[in-house]
Order: sequence, then C-alpha cells, then structure tokens
Amino acid sequence: MNIEQNFTRLKRINEDSLVQNLIAQAHARYILLNTSESRDNFPPYTIEDGSLNILALYYLEIGCSFAENQDLDNAREPLEKGASILEHVHGPESNKNRLSNYYSLVSALSFYVSFQYSKLVVMR
Repeated sequence: MNIEQNFTRLKRINEDSLVQNLIAQAHARYILLNTSESRDNFPPYTIEDGSLNILALYYLEIGCSFAENQDLDNAREPLEKGASILEHVHGPESNKNRLSNYYSLVSALSFYVSFQYSKLVVMR
C-alpha cells in the first residue's frame, strides 16, 4: 500500500467512534484488572478479546506499511496504538490465555520499533 492509502485507513479507523469506544473500554478494563478489582464490579463491557487482537493487528499492519514505505515518523502512531491494545488485553496476569505470550511478544516488539522503550519493559 502506498502512503496515501495508509493515511486514509488510519484516519478512517481513528475517526470511527465504535472502534475508539472499544479501545477506551479495553483501557478501562486493563486498569481494573491491574488493580485486582473483582470482575463482579466491572461495568458491562462490550469488548471481546479476539476482536481487540484483530484491531491491534490492523493498526500494526498500517504501521508496518508506513515503515515499508520509509515513513518511520508516521509508522510510530499506529505501531504504538496496536501495541497498547495488545498490552491492554494480554498484559494483566488475570486475563492471560494460551496465546498471551505470543501477543505480549508482538506488543513488546512493536513498542520497541516505535521507540517506546519504557513500555517495552512493562510487556516482558
């Protein structure tokens, strides 16, 4: 994909209120999971981890496409956003599953290539 197509895809997903709401829910749930809040006290989230994984991979694909076109400055935002979504799903110990190590590795590598070294340490 060329750079203009990447900008169009990134703009479309960043302006999609449903997608952004799902990301916000994932972030809020991440905080509750990391504070060991009882799941009985969680709000009625509409997120599904499998869908969030796909969304994260879509962001990462956009970022990689920017990078393949030598546009590293614009690659950082979608790479970091994808990594953050994966962190929010697979970071909390109480939310881990059999694929969490894989997704945590993808998240850590994505933080690394987007120069977010402090976040990389969190994903180990």
